[in-house]
This record gives sequence, C-alpha cells and structure tokens, in this order.
Amino acid sequence: MPGASSATSVCILPFMAALRFLSLCVLALSLTALAFFRTDPMTRDNPGFSQPGDHYAYIAMAESDRLEYPEAPFNRRVLTPALVKALPFDTETGFRALTFFCLSVTGVALYYALRQLGLSGALSLAGMLSFFSLSFATEFVLFDFWLTDPLAFFLLAFSFWAAASRRLAWFAGLLFVGALNKEAAIFALALFYGLEARRLFDLEALKRAALLGVPAMLALLALRLSIPSESVYSYLDLLATLGRQRLEGLTVTTLLGPLTFWAFGIGGCVLPLFALVGEQGRRLALRFLPFVMLVYSQLLFAVNNERLLVFGFPVVAVLSAFGLREIARLASVEQRLLVPLPLLMLAANLWAYGYKEALKYQAPLFLLYLVATFVGGHFVRKRCRLATADGAEGCGNI
Repeated sequence: MPGASSATSVCILPFMAALRFLSLCVLALSLTALAFFRTDPMTRDNPGFSQPGDHYAYIAMAESDRLEYPEAPFNRRVLTPALVKALPFDTETGFRALTFFCLSVTGVALYYALRQLGLSGALSLAGMLSFFSLSFATEFVLFDFWLTDPLAFFLLAFSFWAAASRRLAWFAGLLFVGALNKEAAIFALALFYGLEARRLFDLEALKRAALLGVPAMLALLALRLSIPSESVYSYLDLLATLGRQRLEGLTVTTLLGPLTFWAFGIGGCVLPLFALVGEQGRRLALRFLPFVMLVYSQLLFAVNNERLLVFGFPVVAVLSAFGLREIARLASVEQRLLVPLPLLMLAANLWAYGYKEALKYQAPLFLLYLVATFVGGHFVRKRCRLATADGAEGCGNI
C-alpha cells in the first residue's frame, strides 16, 4: 500500500540519520583516542613543560579567581580557560578532557558541513578523515593540550556547517562565541562570504557577512577595552618587525616545508591539486581564497608556522574531498574506494615520530595507493569493454 510505504519511510529516515550520527561520533572518538594514546602529552612532569610557551598563560587564567593574566593577547582569550575552570576536574585533566572532546566533535561537524556542499557520504567521510590526518590539528594539540586551539577548531567547523547550511542565526552566534575564545574565529566570515558571493566582488554578500560579524566584532572590542595589558600588543608593531622578517626570509624551501607540507602533509597538499582539475573544485578554491589568505596572514603577526596554518583545515578537507572525486572520475573507480587514503596518511602520522618523519611514510603510501587506483580502474574498464564486445551487459556507470 502506498500510504503504508510512505509512513515506513518517514519512520526509517530519522532512525537512519540518528544511526549515521552515532556511527560518526564513534569513529571520531576512536580516531581521537588512537592519537591520544599514541601521543606523549606535555603534562607538568614532561621536560617540555618547563620551556617557554603559551600554556603558562592559559593555566594561569584557569587557576586564577577571575581569569587574570597580565599579557595580551592571551588574557583576552577567555573561553577555554573559563570552561576548564567550570569543569569538575583539576586544571590538567580539564584541559585534556576539553581537547579530546573538541577534536572529536570537530570531525563530526566537518562531515555535516561537507554534506551541505553536496558531496556524497563517502567523500564527506573522506574529508572528515583528512582533518584527522593533519598532524598539527590532532597530535600536536593532544601533546600541547593547554591551548585554545581545539575549541577554536570545533567552533570554526561548526561555523562552517552553519554557513554552508545558511543557518544565519547559528552562524552569528557561533562567531560571537568563537571571538571569546580566539580572535582568529572571525576568519569564518571569509568562509561565509566565499559561499555566498556570486561574483569575485559581491557587495550584497559582503554586507551580509559584515552584519553577521557585528556581534563578534563587538565582543572583540569589549574584551580589548575591558581587559588591560601590562605590555603594548600592537599588530602594526608586529607587522613592522616580525612580518618584515618573515617576508625577507621567505625562500622556496620555506614554502615547500613549514608553509605547506609540514603543516598539511602529503594528502593535504596533493589532493587539493587534483580538485583543481574539475570546474567545481576550481570555483571552490577561488571562493575560499580570501579565507586562505587570512590564515596565511597570521604568519606576519605570530610565530609557530604549522600551528597557525592548520587553522585552514576546512578548506583542506573540502578540496581534498573534491580531489578524491576527481581521482575517482579519472580512474573510473567508485568514490568509496578512495576513502581509506586519508586513513593511510593518519596511520603514517601515528607510526612515525614527528611530522617530518611522517612525510617519509606518507609519500610512498600515497603514491602506491594512487597507482593501485589507476591500475585497478584500467583493468576494470578493460574487462567492461571485453564484456560489452561479447554481448554481455557491461559495467554500466562505474
């Protein structure tokens, strides 16, 4: 009966959606746990803990009565220390628990953001796995778990989902919350503009982005005016000193090392290049260019190259997924057969000791998988042609 069939479908669809969500959560938690147990964290008894770093600022804020710290910009990044302070754990456990949770949910949020862009479930899953394959997005923050970065990742991925699904109130709210955690959260406005713009310069899209960014900008202004600093923190001074040094010291080696492959790995650098083969991939790359430029502009004002650049993970995930789609098309194989490729990049990270050594494992694994994909696709096409010549049904759409 048509009515009964329709009613069954209505009941099954929410169940399947819930099952998919739970499966993604289990997968994300499992991948985070793998990296968690593989990483030697920078706890208080770790020799690296005594070295200078941002962790001292956030620990001091979490353990003070009113999130106090004398130096900017750390003392204006209040959300992560406030959440750690509110958790029913000691400071160290609180930071580790928050980091673990944020990394896991970032992967899930990223999956649903990619689905909103029209990608298949297999490619969206591959994009999610691409995030976990970025060493500085997972292993590094599980090592230096005292930072605001994990929560910044989650809020950026969630904002990306809100922008892609045009949930404007959600987007504005997430942007506001993100601004309380780290000022780079406003970069999500560039993602929104890229998704909304219908031309290179779209005044209407720019107005919408600016309007949605007002609460976040006001939050940043309020933090700056209400929280004093014992030292002058000026972006213009940093640009004149650090920025100038960066530009003068820029070399091809730096571009191919710290600014690309060290930050994003083999998969995160090569797969987006395949995305440029297709028209939709090229359009998306152009749309996301303002966001990428903002991410790279951080290098003019701060140190820690790879840690800054990995904030571009949403674009890496999107273009990696579209790159896999182009590889599947060129090799005439099913898209789901390429999902394990980002997992191999993650496995190389977990096997190696350090991100530089991981590249030595990633490169051959990536090449072998790519060759196997194209060779396998060639033999499948050949068998299909022979079957068609013999009068068989053939292979249809591969």
